[in-house]
Amino acid sequence: MNTNKKKVQLISFAFVLTFIISFIFIYEYNFYEKELIQGKLSFNSYSSIYAEESGYITYINNNLNVSEKDILITISNSKALLSNIENISLSSQNTKSIKSKIERNKSEHLTTIKKLNSEKKHFEFSIRILTNQLEKAIYNYEKFLELKKIEELRYENDKKLLLKGSISKLELEGRRKSLQNINNEEIKLSLDLSTIKTELSLLKTKSKNVIDDIITSEYIFNSNNEVLTNELITAIKNETYNLTSPVSGTLNISNLSINQLVEKGQFLGQVIVEDVLVATLNITPKMKANINHGDEVVFSVDSYPYVEYGFLIGNVLSISQVNDNEFSHVIKLSIKKSSNLDLIKLRPNMSVQAYIKTNKTSLLKLLFLPINKVIHTDIALDNL
Repeated sequence: MNTNKKKVQLISFAFVLTFIISFIFIYEYNFYEKELIQGKLSFNSYSSIYAEESGYITYINNNLNVSEKDILITISNSKALLSNIENISLSSQNTKSIKSKIERNKSEHLTTIKKLNSEKKHFEFSIRILTNQLEKAIYNYEKFLELKKIEELRYENDKKLLLKGSISKLELEGRRKSLQNINNEEIKLSLDLSTIKTELSLLKTKSKNVIDDIITSEYIFNSNNEVLTNELITAIKNETYNLTSPVSGTLNISNLSINQLVEKGQFLGQVIVEDVLVATLNITPKMKANINHGDEVVFSVDSYPYVEYGFLIGNVLSISQVNDNEFSHVIKLSIKKSSNLDLIKLRPNMSVQAYIKTNKTSLLKLLFLPINKVIHTDIALDNL
């Protein structure tokens, strides 16, 4: 009897235990899917400083705190690589004046060349027309000489016929006058031919002079441009420019030294307006729906593994939209506390990562989530 009673109790206990475990696994209570997001530590508010031109550093402001418009860094172009002065921004009145002369020299040259090229094309066109006229005139003149030769032979033949009495003197006189007219026409054609040749020769001379003027103009332009360019380079080499602070704050120079060469666009440092570190992370549109201002987020710093130093806790300070193919927003987290990590050890640009809660789920689904993701990925790939 006691044995049966114990069996019933054991079965009842197993049933209740199974029910409780099933309830825990199936019931969606405080279990969430989580998405990993990554980012870096940065100061909450700052202005970055970049080199405006290539050059060597001649001065660095060593003050910790700076005011707006204070000189932070001075850069000299004395040893800069001036490979393309066209793109150099000029600050001094002297360099601007020289650059203006270069541009004026170029503008005047282009105007002159345009005019000379127009004249050159005009002469070339006129030469082509006169050359065609000359060819036709030569052809007509040669044909006319052939006709004249025939008429001369006829006249000589008519003189013989007159002696024989075959034609009258009047007919011979008519032949002579006709030959005289032909001679007069020959003289006219010869003069026309000579005129065309003279005009053509004159046009060719003018065309050659224009070509010579173009060559001379190019030479003068290049000579002037070389002189002015060298003058500008010399002026630029002796020129320095100052990078001033855009705001008041704490100056954070990035490992710079005097006489160090910097390239145009190189990051030089920051002026920190608010000396407070925050975690800046990128999120996708899907994550954006699960994040709100003030939400508490747990994250870790890669340089201080959470296994040893624990997690940090922060709150969402801001959510900003960005133009990025992968990410839609950037969030900033305040750094409230850490269980084992001294916050003083944190530095800008340290990598951080956090997990954002997305969909509410059961413990059972949570355990099988990695498997589900693999299955869904395989199905998606099979459907491609």
